[in-house]
Amino acid sequence: NYHTLLRPTSPRLKSQAVPQSVPLCSLPDGLTAAHWEWCALEGAMWSKRVLVTCVVWAALAAPAAAGGIAEETGVTGNSAIDLSAFLSGLLFNGCIGVGCLLAFSLLRLHFPRVYANNVVIQKVPFEPAKSFFGWATASVYVSTEQAAEVVGVDSAMLLEFSVLCMRLSGCLAVPLCVILGLLYSLLGGNAAGEDHLGTVDMGNVKQGHPWIPYVQAGIVWGVCIVVHWSLCRAQAKFLPLRFAWLKSLPTPRADTVLIEDLPVDFRSDAELKDFFVKALGDGSVREAHVVKHASELRAAVDKREALRERVHEAELRFQHDGSRPQARLRCCGPKVDVLEQCPDTIEELTERILAERARIRQADQNGDAGVNSGSAFVTFSGRREAELARGLHCSADRLKWHICAAPELDSVRWQDLTWPSRLKPIGSLLGYAIVILLILFFMPISAFITNLGKLVKAGPLWAALAPTIGLQIMMAFLPSILLAVFGLCFVLRAEMWAQHHLQVWYYVFQVIFVILVTAIGTSLFESMKKIAEDPLSFPQTLAMHMPSATHFYMNYIVLQWAAYCLDTLRLANLVKFYLYRTLYTPDEAVAKAEPEDQSYQGFGSRYARLAIIMAVCIIFSTLSPLVAPLAVIHFALCRLTYGYLIVFAETRKADTGGAFWVTALKHIQVATLIYALLMVGVLSSRAPNGIPAAIASPSILFVLWSFYYLDNAYDWKKLPFEIIVKTESLRCWEELDKDEAKEALKPRWESSSSSSSSSAQASSETSQSSSDSASSASTDSVGTSVASTAGLVGGSSVVRAEAEQRAAANSQAYIQPELLDDKDTDSRQETQTAVAQALTVLKDLSAATAGCGCGGGARGRGVDDGDDDEEKGGRPAAAATQAPVEAEPAAA
Repeated sequence: NYHTLLRPTSPRLKSQAVPQSVPLCSLPDGLTAAHWEWCALEGAMWSKRVLVTCVVWAALAAPAAAGGIAEETGVTGNSAIDLSAFLSGLLFNGCIGVGCLLAFSLLRLHFPRVYANNVVIQKVPFEPAKSFFGWATASVYVSTEQAAEVVGVDSAMLLEFSVLCMRLSGCLAVPLCVILGLLYSLLGGNAAGEDHLGTVDMGNVKQGHPWIPYVQAGIVWGVCIVVHWSLCRAQAKFLPLRFAWLKSLPTPRADTVLIEDLPVDFRSDAELKDFFVKALGDGSVREAHVVKHASELRAAVDKREALRERVHEAELRFQHDGSRPQARLRCCGPKVDVLEQCPDTIEELTERILAERARIRQADQNGDAGVNSGSAFVTFSGRREAELARGLHCSADRLKWHICAAPELDSVRWQDLTWPSRLKPIGSLLGYAIVILLILFFMPISAFITNLGKLVKAGPLWAALAPTIGLQIMMAFLPSILLAVFGLCFVLRAEMWAQHHLQVWYYVFQVIFVILVTAIGTSLFESMKKIAEDPLSFPQTLAMHMPSATHFYMNYIVLQWAAYCLDTLRLANLVKFYLYRTLYTPDEAVAKAEPEDQSYQGFGSRYARLAIIMAVCIIFSTLSPLVAPLAVIHFALCRLTYGYLIVFAETRKADTGGAFWVTALKHIQVATLIYALLMVGVLSSRAPNGIPAAIASPSILFVLWSFYYLDNAYDWKKLPFEIIVKTESLRCWEELDKDEAKEALKPRWESSSSSSSSSAQASSETSQSSSDSASSASTDSVGTSVASTAGLVGGSSVVRAEAEQRAAANSQAYIQPELLDDKDTDSRQETQTAVAQALTVLKDLSAATAGCGCGGGARGRGVDDGDDDEEKGGRPAAAATQAPVEAEPAAA
């Protein structure tokens, strides 16, 4: 994590996962004592993770039914002692889960900044009760729509995905347990013998049973149809949230596109803007910015930010205990007084930064193509123009002019956008090669670590852990390894796309080494070679080993309950907050303690872990019907814990608008395909004839058709153009009323109290004197938007919401943070704060208007009422806009 520890702390590139430093000591260049504290905390977290996973898998580990990879992973075959082991695990993990939830309920009341920070800062849909179990009630009652509004669509759809899996598992649990469970136990033939847990499994059905395979063939079709129907229903429910998210994207993100692989002739701000002006007409482009090659400037800015943080830490330490911290500014250099030496170094760096900025700007003006990269952001005057630009056929060369929607501004990976076009495919190829090699050599590396562990003689406990210690270490570090590979080799437009890659490949690893591990045999190479030589043997290969390990997966689901309950304690965040608050303010301590570990608790890992449990439920519930009700309990517990943590405790993350959700649905379809192949193999090997397998075989084609249908029937990536046109018409209404609203509000501002007027005038003069021309123009646009919003208080909520979003975003632009002057950054922060305060006043004003009935009825500005107003000879802007202003002149 060395590269993340030294990430810049500027407002535009601040990584929430990076801890800020605390006390200083003698450390290498760029590191402070807090970095070592952070590493110690991370080490403790990793140690806990490895220990917990080792205990979990050691509890499952028993002499394997077959050797090979399954034995190394601890995946065991069904045996006569499985019932007592299952009941013991159920009791043990149940007690751990209940204990963790009780501890969480207690800690929530004593550390609200860690366990209810969103409630403290009032960014929640409602405030949970302050009772002992008030968090559970809040988690149950928070809806997906409320969560999407507060924490984003990706977080909300994680809750919805747990609900989807819970309902799907419940739909499978009832018929499978009632029909197949009774058939297996009463009419199966008692083939399980002394295995009492296996009496409700397919293992209790004797070989060649005359009619149960026909029932199973019908169940296979039923499962595939239920999964397809559930996924289509869930995707249809997702589309309104997706479109609402796309429609509510703030300016400039909604009006901006990212262009990659620009031709050399257009790698200039002026040339690029002129190209789109000619393509879409005058006034269609607001601004265009080509991403610059500014590695030296970025390094200088990062170093200056680190030194400023050191000075800030030293000042806090001096105020706290009167000490003057010393540190080495260079590796192996002498110790110096931070408060004396760092300010001089900061001044030197500032001069270098100003000179480098001037050089880059001068080179850009002179047309020097070497300073500009092949990526650029273009902001248009409206969303319609941005959507038209995305559909332009700019060149016959398909390797040029790749246009897509702009990612969230704070999550842009500017360094990746400067990669040369010729190196992007090489980096991606290298990344995929590393991932594939990691898959192929995953078990040999795990076996090597395990053999080293077996050489250690440390008593019976270590003897129980050693057989699976290698696999657990690899599994514990796998998310971090994958994120490191994606960050180094892949060109990622934003930070969240690394999480998306993690979701895909983490699921692949778990499918191979958790679900298919029994079918792999002794070597992954040999298994792949065998399948390549005879693809039709794959169902028989699955059916040969997987049905004999159903009890392991029942225990596997139960053992996850304790892990999810343990996550609610947020131990790493609690320890960091407790340490930081001794020196920093509570707000600063919270900022340094958040967020949680994104390699294991990020979107990618969470979605993948939920999907793999759903895959276990789908694949093994027909073989062992008890798997389905256990999965229902698992997903209900996930919904309970995530419903509170994501909405009320954790910080908001960058949002992709549902990309993780769509990928998770595809993962469920992959599990359904494996299930169909497995059941065809089972029926062909255990049925008295080939008829049941022939009945079930077309389900494979049905699942493949389901892939195609779900991918093409629901167009979720782009906002329908009819919605864009309607939105643009509402914006036109707003623009028409802007000047009139300002003139109508001006007398009321002047008629308010003299103190308010004078303070406002003084604030305006101060802002004009401290800002340059660019920041002044930005402030004027913000004031115009706020005035326009005030004039529309009594009108349509759609228009008002969009006006607020544009007003709040007018102080942002898709420009590299290191290219912005310090005063630009400060003025933008001040403008954002002023806009937020103004919009709060306007929201209160709108609520007062709604309470007195001034904004409703036929005089409102809703979309449905516009035609009536025009028929009566009036304009779409109603006279009701004056009522709220008269009600609260001081607030206006």
